[in-house]
Amino acid sequence: MMDFCLWFCLHKFLRDCSSLQRLQLTEWSHLANVDALENMTTLMCIHFETCPNIQRSSRGLSKLMGLKELSLSTDTTKKLYKSKLEGFPDCITLLKALNTLNLLDCENIEALPEQISALTALEVLGFNGSSKINTLPQGISSLIRLKILSLNGCTGIESLPDGISGLKALQMLILSGCLNLKNLPHGIASLTELQYLNLKSCKRLETLPDGISRLVNLQFLVVEGCSSLKSIPQDISSLTGLVGLASGFCEELQSLPDAISGLRNLQILNLKGCKNLVTLPDGVSGLTALKNLDLEECASLRKLPEGISSLTALNTLSLNGCKKLNALPEGISALRALTTLKLERCSDLRSIPLGFSSLTRLQIYSWNWFD
Repeated sequence: MMDFCLWFCLHKFLRDCSSLQRLQLTEWSHLANVDALENMTTLMCIHFETCPNIQRSSRGLSKLMGLKELSLSTDTTKKLYKSKLEGFPDCITLLKALNTLNLLDCENIEALPEQISALTALEVLGFNGSSKINTLPQGISSLIRLKILSLNGCTGIESLPDGISGLKALQMLILSGCLNLKNLPHGIASLTELQYLNLKSCKRLETLPDGISRLVNLQFLVVEGCSSLKSIPQDISSLTGLVGLASGFCEELQSLPDAISGLRNLQILNLKGCKNLVTLPDGVSGLTALKNLDLEECASLRKLPEGISSLTALNTLSLNGCKKLNALPEGISALRALTTLKLERCSDLRSIPLGFSSLTRLQIYSWNWFD
């Protein structure tokens, strides 16, 4: 009865909106179907936000042949609002003009159909939080216009199909929170337009494929929280356009390759929480564009390479919690761009060089000055 009353009111309101192009429905918690939309053929964008009871395919959507953007999301912080959508709605594969599809936190979707290959106009595809999806169909290779693919929090995914190599236009690949992802396919090397690769908290990922060196347009690589990652490939030096490398909390990581010197445009290097990192390679001296170096909580780090004095663009150096660091290189005081140096809880540090004339911020806490 509630659904009927809701849709009667909504349909009555919308029936004269013959030119409506954008519709957003928020917190219609009793809404179960969207059949009443079938006559609104001018619609180009629909957002269902916290409409958890939409749970089946609808002829209403299948008639909207001009629809370009469809988003269904649920506020999972509210336990009463878990999505009841059962399976991927078949009607969506009929929407040939669709360029943006986001089905977020749809926990009951177990698989994507091969027919998704029919959505050749897609540029954005997101299934964040769809925990039962364990792989992608090979047909995804047909999405030749896809620019953004987001699978954040898809904890069931263990691998990606080789068909991902067909996504020649892909610019952003977001796999953060894919806790069971074990490896990346070699086909990822074909994604030469990729600019952003996010693998944060892929806790079972042990290695990056050698083919990653072919991602010549990659600007940001995020492997933060990949607690099983043991190494960074030597050929990372080929990523000359890389601006940010976030590899914090990679607890198995003991070193970086000396070839890191090839990252001439790198501005941000985050190694925070890499507790088994013992030292930095001499090749770090080649990072002449580096502005921010974060080594906080690198509890095994004993020294910094002398070549750090070559980092003329460095303005922030974070060493908080480097308990075994016993000295700083003399040349570090010559870094004229350095404005922030953090040295909290560096209990083995005995002294710091003189000459930090450019420093505007210095944090020192619990330092054993007199031992």
